[in-house]
Parts: sequence; structure tokens; C-alpha cells
Amino acid sequence: MEKIFHKRLNIIFSIFILFISLQIIDRLTIFIYSYANFNKSLIDFLKILGVSLLYDIITFSYFIIFPVIVVILMPYKIYSSKIYKVLAYFYFILNSIILFFNSIANYYFWDEFQVRYNFVAVDYLIYTNEVLKNIKESYPLGILIPLILIFSIIIYFIFKKKINEALQTKTTLKERSILPIGIIVLFFISLTFVNGSNETFSDNKYNIELAKNDIYSFFEAYNKNEIDYNSFYLTYDNNSVLKRLNELRFVPGQVIDNNGYAFFNSNGEEKKYNIIMITVESLSAEYMKAFGSNLNITPFLDSIAHHSLFCTNYFATGTRTVRGIEAIMLSFPPTPGSSIVRRPNNEHIFNFAYPLIQRGYTAKFIYGGYGYFDNMNYFFEHNGFQIVDRNKFNSDEKTFANAWGLCDEDLMNKTLKEADNDYKSGKNFFYFVLTTSNHRPYTFPTNHIKMPFEREGAVRYTDYAIEQLIKKASKKDWFKNTIFVISADHCANSAGKTSLPIHKYKIPLIIYAPNIIKPQVFDKIISQIDVAPTVLSLLNLKYKSAFIGKNILNNYDDNRAFISSYQKVGYVKDDKIVVLDLKRKYNFFQYDRKDLTMKEAPVDEKLLFDAVAYYQGAFYIFKNNKLKVDKIK
Repeated sequence: MEKIFHKRLNIIFSIFILFISLQIIDRLTIFIYSYANFNKSLIDFLKILGVSLLYDIITFSYFIIFPVIVVILMPYKIYSSKIYKVLAYFYFILNSIILFFNSIANYYFWDEFQVRYNFVAVDYLIYTNEVLKNIKESYPLGILIPLILIFSIIIYFIFKKKINEALQTKTTLKERSILPIGIIVLFFISLTFVNGSNETFSDNKYNIELAKNDIYSFFEAYNKNEIDYNSFYLTYDNNSVLKRLNELRFVPGQVIDNNGYAFFNSNGEEKKYNIIMITVESLSAEYMKAFGSNLNITPFLDSIAHHSLFCTNYFATGTRTVRGIEAIMLSFPPTPGSSIVRRPNNEHIFNFAYPLIQRGYTAKFIYGGYGYFDNMNYFFEHNGFQIVDRNKFNSDEKTFANAWGLCDEDLMNKTLKEADNDYKSGKNFFYFVLTTSNHRPYTFPTNHIKMPFEREGAVRYTDYAIEQLIKKASKKDWFKNTIFVISADHCANSAGKTSLPIHKYKIPLIIYAPNIIKPQVFDKIISQIDVAPTVLSLLNLKYKSAFIGKNILNNYDDNRAFISSYQKVGYVKDDKIVVLDLKRKYNFFQYDRKDLTMKEAPVDEKLLFDAVAYYQGAFYIFKNNKLKVDKIK
């Protein structure tokens, strides 16, 4: 055993002990924190233990692969030198800091999303400026950083003797190679045969997430940021799928040509209405009194809902802002992986504003943050929009800001100025306005809203900011000719025991134009992809598009929506849900709207085919450039 577990490996063993210990502590912390959500039978615990141990060992092989090679190749003369000794100490302390930091970050990530690291964490690493500011403003770094350093130093002194033994031990190449070679072999085997999908061992999402290794989950998400639908999901014959998709998209009075493009026609005279599309960060339906909330944090939105086209069964397509942008702007369901907003080849796509831009409208993306985040500026700029982000605000237009952007009052005041300027120049306008205040750290000006810096306070503040926009706009000459569309980008929280808990995707949609639209409560199930064709119908426009969404004001009776996580995509039809997953898997659920539960349901082949028709068809359309404006003639 001494020849296998040689003292020269003491540094690796020490890091392994720390690594495994912290993983155990992490899982215990998460288990206690979310205790009520787990399946807790002995069988479930044994499954979690087995899966977690497998992924911890595999992850450690990734984590330690470079120093393992050093252990094998480094000659004793260098290995025992003073310089190497200092480097070894530094390496051990650095690893301790990283592992302690990861444990704390993993806890906070779980607290916010109830999952291990996923593609959101990858994005957060890429966009470090916003994220570092957000961390600084949201978490007690003054306590956490010293604690991390103290714990790392304590661990160093605990293992210092073992490290010194490793640096002073002479050994042959053969003796120091046996176990390291095993680690290297494990590394390459896992790269080849392990794909990170451990979701077959439990039907409880929390159990699945608990068994994951956070570090492994992070790098897996990084590697799988875009998913090829045809390679991983259930497919049918492509011609049959596209034919069925066209049937599903069809509405009376609409013509779909041989290339799958829909011609939206209208018998009335075209109207020159302005459109201000306000997309609100994380505005769950449950915050509004109209949906049963007793918090009274959206008094203005509740008040204008009664004077608007108010949709009460409207669902977000995903859990990210860019998913909401994709659905609203492109009238397109979510395909697995990243939003089209963040993908290559997303330029010159037919979008919500394009028929208006063709008619001489000015289109602007107005955002209080820096629009390079999530590739938003690139997407909008290459699809006909002018960019009005934080860089375009004058110094006197900035009164309050946090890591994610200027406060929503500043955003709304800027929107008013842009509208005034375009109106004076004789331009009709389409604005996509994206808020930020309802985002952690939930800070906002306190002159008007006297609430704590928590989510409820941020929601109340955003409601106030929108109220100020519309009250001020109502005194403008362009108001009577303007349609205000208010939608969330996604819900505040989409976690649940099931992979796609539908009630967590419910958001409000308010289309407000008192001089144009008669008040109406619309209670059929609709999706974010239905916003563009519905609003454009109010202008009586004639245009051809690749929109998959429908005008809900034209005999709409579909009762369908689309929901997604990063890898799973769901099709909602009435009270049934089909979830499509990796490895060509699918599940059926029955949704109970009273107690908000989803129960497994029998397979419905017709519903399954329709779900695949939407998602496989959408993937085909995007990958074959059929969203491009030059293809739509």
C-alpha cells in the first residue's frame, strides 16, 4: 500500500480530503436548507450517495490532473527545493481558498435558483463586471472573505506536516506513478464516457440536484451552452414535422406559403400607432393583486389592468431575460440551450419591429444597464434598432444605479425623452424598454418607496416607475396614438420539485392604450411568442413573417404555451404538459390549477407529435436561416 499511496502524494491526498469534506458539508447544508423538498427514503439516500461519490471522484480527477502530472515528472532535486516548497504552500492555500469560496458561492447560488451551477453561472463568470458589483452589493463580503482566508490558513497548518513529508520524500519514477496514472486514466475515461446526465435515478428534481457536483456542473454547462436538437431529442420525419407545424400555426384569414412563411392580412386601414414594449425584470404573476397577492406591491399595474387587454394565463418561455427577449421579439419558441439572442448568426432576423421599420418607424432598445451583457446590444443593433443603454444616458439623467443598471425611474424618464424627440421629428417609434430594478441586490431610490431593499420593495418600486412613465406620457401629444405593452421577461423563481413547474412560469401581460383598445380580460392560455402578432394586429398591418406565435384576438382557441429550462422544453396544451428531454426522453403531466400540482399522465401520441413539431420545426427554421429577412419575400 505504501508504494501505491506514496508520501509524495500527500499534497494531492490533503486536497482530496478537503475537497470531499467540503462536498459533504455542502450537501448537508443544502439538505437542511431545503429539507421539505427531498424524497427521504433509505433507497433515495443510497442513490444520492452513490451518484454523488461517482461525480465527486470524477470531478477531483479533473481538478487535480495538472499537479498529478507534476508529481510524476518532477525530479527530486527540484521537488525538494526551497522555491518549489514555497510554490507548493502557495498552491495548497490557493486551492483551499478556491474550494472554500466555491462552497459559499454554491450555497448562495442554491439560495437563489435551487439548483447546482448551470449556464447562468457560466454567464455570470463571463460578465464579471456586473457580477462582481452584484456580489459586492448583495452579500456580506466583509465577513465572508476574511472567513475564507482564516479557514484556508487553518487548513494549511493542519496539513503542513503532510506537505513537508511529500517534499522531502525520495522515490523512483515507478513508485510515484502507480496511483497518479490511475487518476489520469480515470480522467480520460470520464471525458469519453461520462456526460453528466444523472437524472434517471430519481423523479425528484431536488434529489437530482443534491447528488450533482457543483464544479462538474459548472464546466458541463460551459461545454453544453448550445444543444443540437436533432442529436439529443425525440424527432420525427422532417417533412411531416414542418407540415404539422404549419397546421398548428394556421389561423383563419392567414395564408402560409410553401416555404412556411405566414402572411398576416387585415381588411382595415393600416394604423400608425407607436409601441412602447416594457419588459419587466422577474415580474411573477403572483406579485399582482389580480392573481391573488395580498402584498399590495403592484397597485398601479393592478389599476390599469382593468382598463387594458389583460391576459391572465400568460406564460414565460424560459427563466432568463434573453429567453423573454427571444420570445417577444421573434415570436419563436425556446429551443434547447442558449437563447437566439446569444447565439451566432442572429443578425437580420424578422422581428416584432421589422414591419414597422419597413414603414419608417424608429426602433430603439432602451436599457439602464450596459447592453453588451448577454449580447443584447449586438442582437438589437443587428436587427434594426438604435441602442440607448447606460452609455447613452447623460450625467444629469443618472440619479441612482446599482450593479445591474440605472434605476427604473431614470429608465422611464429617458424613454419619455426619446419619445418626445422622435415625435418632434415626425417619427413613429417602437421601443423595447428593459427594466433592472427588480433584480438582486434590489436597491432603488427611497424618496417615494419606503420599503426594505428586498424583492417586494423592488417590485413596488418598478410599479411606481411605470406609473410615473404612463402618467407623464398621458400628458403628451403622442400618448393617444401609443400602445403600451407590459410583460415580464420571466418569473422570479422557476424552481420546483418537477423539472418544469408550470405555475412558476406564469407572468402578467397588460396591453394598455385607452384610446385604442377596449378593456378585456383574456383568460385563455397564451405564450410570450403571441405578443408580436397580437400587437401588430392592432395596427392592421399586412406582412409576411416566420412568426410561430398567433394573434390571440383572431378566434384564438389553442390554449397552449411553451416553457423551458436550459435542457428541457415543455409544451402546454390545456391542462396537459409534454416535457422533452435529452436522450430522446419525454414525460407527460396533468396540471391541477387549483392546488398547482403536476402529476404524471399517460402518453398522448398526438400531443407528443405536436410538441415535437413545434420544437423540431423551430430548430430547423433557425438552423436553416429561415428567420432571415432576405428569405421572407
